[in-house]
Amino acid sequence: KIGCSQQLKDCFKSLYNRDLLNRFVIDEAHCVSQWGHDFRPDYTKLLAYFGEKFSSDECRRTARTTCDNCVHRGKFQSKDMSTEARTAINLVQSARSRVTIIMLTDALRGSESKKTQSTGLARCQGFGSLKTRNRSEVERLLRRLVSESYLKESIVVGQHGMVISYVDVGKKQFGGNQKFVMDVELHRKKDVTNNDGAASSGQNSNVDKVVACCYEALLTCRKGI
Repeated sequence: KIGCSQQLKDCFKSLYNRDLLNRFVIDEAHCVSQWGHDFRPDYTKLLAYFGEKFSSDECRRTARTTCDNCVHRGKFQSKDMSTEARTAINLVQSARSRVTIIMLTDALRGSESKKTQSTGLARCQGFGSLKTRNRSEVERLLRRLVSESYLKESIVVGQHGMVISYVDVGKKQFGGNQKFVMDVELHRKKDVTNNDGAASSGQNSNVDKVVACCYEALLTCRKGI
């Protein structure tokens, strides 16, 4: 997302030109590998923007410091996700009220939660269509749609100062014959689901919440630059 955001790169350039930005320090960057293996290419784009080159061979030089993205190198394949992308966009259009990426992820994976019911997502065509997909993979699909402007996120400050990022249809239209290709992990194990169709792993659920909170915080930080 960072690598694809010209607006954010322009902000970085403006800060740098005014001597307000000297360097980036990214600690434990491998921990965000749950966002998908394509995080590292986006990370390298950001490095390249500031004149730094990255080699995955350097990352794999020492086993204890090798990130998951480089460890899993070669275990992904390109897949046409056009149907899934179109379904996600239609789901946003069909919602009766504002929705977030978390709500959309739950709906696409078939969770009949209070939120999916109140927004009407549970009654929309496409509900549960990605229930066999890993949660992080569905979120990555949605974030790709945002980064490529098929969807857009709007920051809203709600009650008690809570910042919420709502998703709406973006400025780009997804054509009927258009292809949306993503790299997906090979031999991914399916999530064990409960009666609602949502992942039952408490640990994965907690990680998802942390990732979502961090992402919301990054968006808020960007908004304030």
